[in-house]
Amino acid sequence: MKKRVTVIIALLACLVLAVCLFAACNDGGSIGQQTPGDETPGVETPGENPGDNPGGENPDTDEPGDNPDGENPDTDEPGDNPGGEDPDTGEEGGTAGLEFTLNSDRSSYAVSAYTGTSTEVAIPSAHEGLPVTSIGNSAFYGCIGLTSVTIPDSVTSIGEGAFYGCSGLTSVTIGNGVTSIGDAAFRDCDGLTSVIIGNGVTSIGQSAFESCTGLMSITIPDSVTSIGEGAFYGCRGLTSVTIPGRVTSIGEGAFYGCNKLVEV
Repeated sequence: MKKRVTVIIALLACLVLAVCLFAACNDGGSIGQQTPGDETPGVETPGENPGDNPGGENPDTDEPGDNPDGENPDTDEPGDNPGGEDPDTGEEGGTAGLEFTLNSDRSSYAVSAYTGTSTEVAIPSAHEGLPVTSIGNSAFYGCIGLTSVTIPDSVTSIGEGAFYGCSGLTSVTIGNGVTSIGDAAFRDCDGLTSVIIGNGVTSIGQSAFESCTGLMSITIPDSVTSIGEGAFYGCRGLTSVTIPGRVTSIGEGAFYGCNKLVEV
């Protein structure tokens, strides 16, 4: 009888132990399981960090909000050029295709060449923050497509042969800052009909307007004191010239071959 009670007690103990183990296993199985609404630590869900990406745009794309002004930073839209220069020219109001050389004083520039396609050229008064003070020798040599040139007051000298052979050139406006027109500066510009010489010019070089056969009249300002040899040689269309009283020297053959010249 005692043995039977002992066995029953042992069986009951085993049953209790099994139930406890089963319960413990069930409780342990829930550890680490993710219940609905729980998020894995370290994983950022949309909108969790609003300060890093205002508006929720993708920071790798150039969506509105990444560029407050609205312009594409890779393009030259208005607002990207606060200096007001023309983005097509890169110059301060000048024509595209003009090339410049820093003068020896390192405080001013000279126009050294023109490789553009425009027929009308406006030389700027400044380049890269420094004044443009001269037009170099042969700068526009043989630019037959050129029809008009405007030279600003900042320019003080026009070099030798600067516009030599520009046969398509019809009009030139020389600013009041120019003091000297170099030798052969406008030689063989046979299409030239109008020249306005600024009031600062003091000397007109040799052959400066030689063979400008289309030139019909010219007024030389009071500032001029010397006219070089052959300055207007072969200007067959020239009918009148006004020479101021301050001119002290007129070179040999200055008006040679001006067959229609009837008034000086």
